Amino acid sequence: MLVRYHVRMGEPASKEATYEDLFTIPEHHVGQIVNGVLYSHPRPASPHAIAASVLDSDVGAPFHRGRGGPGGWVILAEPELHLERDIVVPDLAGWRRTRMPEIPDAPYLVRPFDAIELEVGALWSR
Repeated sequence: MLVRYHVRMGEPASKEATYEDLFTIPEHHVGQIVNGVLYSHPRPASPHAIAASVLDSDVGAPFHRGRGGPGGWVILAEPELHLERDIVVPDLAGWRRTRMPEIPDAPYLVRPFDAIELEVGALWSR
C-alpha cells in the first residue's frame, strides 16, 4: 500500500515535502520525496526481499565484481539518494567506478546513479 501525503481539493496549497518530513512517517515505512510530494509505504515483505536479493546477486556478480561480466560498477542495495529536490530509495542503484571510486561513509548519497536503478515491484508488475 502506497500512501501519498497531499492536500485535498479546496485546501490551501501546502509546502513541498522536505527531508525533515521523512521523520514523520511510521518507523516501519519507507519514505520517498518525488516532485515535492512525500510518499510512504510499508517495508517490503519477504517475497520482495528474496527477489531483491536474487537480483542483487545476478547483477552484482558480473557488474560489481566482474565475474562473468564487465565489472567496473558499484552496485548498492537500497541506497538513499538525494537528487536535487527528490529523495528516493531504489531497490538497486549502480554507478560506474570511474565516477564513484569510493563509496562515501554517509547516511545518503547525492551523486545521481549512472544507469542501473531497479525496482523489484516494477519488474513483478510486467
